[in-house]
Amino acid sequence: MRIAIIIFLSLASVSCENISEEEIIKESFNNYKNAIINDNGKEAVKYVDSRTIKYYSRLLELTKTADSIQLEKSTIIEKFFVLGVRHTTPKDSIYKFTGETLFSYAIEKGFTGKDGAIQLYINQIDLDNNFAIVELKSKNATSDPGINIHYYKENGVWKADWTSFFIMVNVAFKKLIKSSGQEENVFIMNVLNEVYGKQNIDLWKPVS
Repeated sequence: MRIAIIIFLSLASVSCENISEEEIIKESFNNYKNAIINDNGKEAVKYVDSRTIKYYSRLLELTKTADSIQLEKSTIIEKFFVLGVRHTTPKDSIYKFTGETLFSYAIEKGFTGKDGAIQLYINQIDLDNNFAIVELKSKNATSDPGINIHYYKENGVWKADWTSFFIMVNVAFKKLIKSSGQEENVFIMNVLNEVYGKQNIDLWKPVS
């Protein structure tokens, strides 16, 4: 019996060693994707890297302190995010956030585009030690160029850096606003009011 257990443990060890880094990255992405689909922010945050959390810490600071002048210097996606959080979230809750919990909250509130996430899959992985470039594609647009996301191995765990993705989203928003014929800030407020309803507060002022 003891010999059988030793053989089983040896085979299990070999099986684990044979799991490639690419497969581990795919598992990390699929776990993140499933968390997004199920609005599970606490689970999703496990699969994003320190760069992403640092970016959300910056968004939190903007949400709390940025006035209209500071927001005008921000990107479109940053404006959308800051104004969206101010639009939907009580002041006391905003001041309790950290970068990590703000990310979780954004997932739970659907700020991250769940419908688009459902269609994404990994098309290719270029691995270089503890860094990987992961090409994502959409099932709805297989002929379109893929989206490159960076993955880093942090403390032995593969995690996604979504900041590069936000840059591409910003470019897409610019094109959308241009085609709408609306001024940027007008477009943003129209979208927020349509999605979340009108607010009787000035969202361009710092939270106080």
